[in-house]
Amino acid sequence: MEEVIEKLWGFEVILVSTPLYAAKEIHLVEGAQCSLHYHKVKDETFIVMEGEVTIELEDEVHHLTTDDSLHIKPYQKHRFYATTPTAMMLEVSTEDMVEDSYREENSCYR
Repeated sequence: MEEVIEKLWGFEVILVSTPLYAAKEIHLVEGAQCSLHYHKVKDETFIVMEGEVTIELEDEVHHLTTDDSLHIKPYQKHRFYATTPTAMMLEVSTEDMVEDSYREENSCYR
């Protein structure tokens, strides 16, 4: 059974989580953004499946649309938000550990 986790910016569906890799669907609603954060171990790739998403990565801003992807390495500060009423991304990463999320700002409404 898939696990659904509600977030201020929408919700995520955990598809798989193993000691080696994880995958989840990230469903975003326009007007909210995730926290500014980074990971020391986790290596992530975001693939936009539907809608438009903006990802702030360090000092760069990436505007992604359906089928675009972005790789985020450990220690890179990032946050994302939908730029259409709804958007969905797939996140594929190395192990997803709660203790490996370092948040510098909380999720909020933009």
